[in-house]
Amino acid sequence: MVDVTDDGRAAWEQRRSALRQVESHLLGALTPAESATLRALLQRVACSAQAADPLRDLCEVVTQVRPDPPNRGGGRTRRDGPAASARARQRGTG
Repeated sequence: MVDVTDDGRAAWEQRRSALRQVESHLLGALTPAESATLRALLQRVACSAQAADPLRDLCEVVTQVRPDPPNRGGGRTRRDGPAASARARQRGTG
């Protein structure tokens, strides 16, 4: 059983509101019908991906796709992964 606290509810509402603002900004160029179509297509893609490669832990996925935390020192941050390796090879440093 899960008990939702007032603080938890407030945090959820704040994030939901922020998500609505971002969606409105990103989808603002689309008509309501186009926006609905895009959402339906994205849902189909997500469901298809889930069926083909089921996720066991959504939190783990978030940690895998979340960008690196900002570098507080003001310099560039190093990113690991295939894209970073390809960039290093292109520069001749990898």
